[in-house]
Amino acid sequence: MVATFHKCAILISFGAALACAQGDSADGAALNNLGVSLRLASRPAEAMVKFNAAIKMAEASGDDRLLATALGGLGASLVDLGEFARAQPVLRRGLALFEKLTGPDSLETGEAANNLAMVYRKSGELAQAQRQLERALPLMEKCLGARSVELEIGFNNMFIVLAEQKQWDRAEPYLLRALEIGRALPDSPERADIEENLALLQAHRGEFHEAAQTMEQVVAMEERILGPEDPRLAGSLESYAGYLKKISHKAEAEQAERRARLIRRAAL
Repeated sequence: MVATFHKCAILISFGAALACAQGDSADGAALNNLGVSLRLASRPAEAMVKFNAAIKMAEASGDDRLLATALGGLGASLVDLGEFARAQPVLRRGLALFEKLTGPDSLETGEAANNLAMVYRKSGELAQAQRQLERALPLMEKCLGARSVELEIGFNNMFIVLAEQKQWDRAEPYLLRALEIGRALPDSPERADIEENLALLQAHRGEFHEAAQTMEQVVAMEERILGPEDPRLAGSLESYAGYLKKISHKAEAEQAERRARLIRRAAL
């Protein structure tokens, strides 16, 4: 079976408390916050309109912090839409602004570097992605502490980037760190993604029974937190079926595949 990794995640932090801004900056901050809300509602095309308007206001008022924040939102929205080539220069510009404004060792710089790393990964530039994450993760760990969702996502991102370079031994500790954080927090889609990557690691080692058991737990988790008709559940069921076939559980595999097909048809 070909390994397919769940997505690397763009962090949603966008820097901040812009509520004290005045005049045009306050209007720009409101537009940026509306863009964040639209992106969280899975409406990235609409979010882009708001972020672009916030960027114009920030440039007109000279508010570089708002500009860096809105650039991060615009870049993340472009990633959501699969526009990786367009997202790269936007996120590079945002990172450079945060480095200037908050310093090279700030949380904002670390999160911006993480987000740029994910665009490099999506573009197949894995060495570039790894360099940005090697910079981002120590900053995030220092500033966020050991139990944050953002750090959980960052460690999982590094696992994916290293595993895609076939550096499985180097990748494993990052996945274990992500799991340690995620299992101490409430169940979430991010945690499900990380557990699915654990199944991939187990399958890489030839531990297909363990991989199938892990995916059974992922499916149950996604049913609880996403609902039984969510399209993401269909992908997990297909992965689960693949591992079941490896251990000759053909009837269970067929059942999982049938469920996945029904979910995909309902989503059309």
